[in-house]
Amino acid sequence: MKGPRRLTLDQLVDLINRGFDVMGISAETGASPAVVRSTLAHFELAAPRQKRYPELTRERLLDLYVVQGWAAEEIAAEVGCHISTVYRALGACGIPRHRPQASRRRAMGINS
Repeated sequence: MKGPRRLTLDQLVDLINRGFDVMGISAETGASPAVVRSTLAHFELAAPRQKRYPELTRERLLDLYVVQGWAAEEIAAEVGCHISTVYRALGACGIPRHRPQASRRRAMGINS
């Protein structure tokens, strides 16, 4: 058999439970990312996704968005991501969306 040995269900479950994403499983087992993805699909498993913006934690979003009243646009600019990423993170954390506070809108030069 060419390439790495086959990935087993038990092996994948163990790696997923240890928090490995597809790239981590690939590095740990020597299987290519494509083989890892197809084997996960075969066993109807999903590996955790690597967070591209780990700084978008619930605690930080609560502080910036709720306590300090930052707009999602400001958070996106601070973190270096798209505004939709901030909105997705807010939703995933169960934080309801709101309009920017009036004082912050005035400070930003937004009328309305």
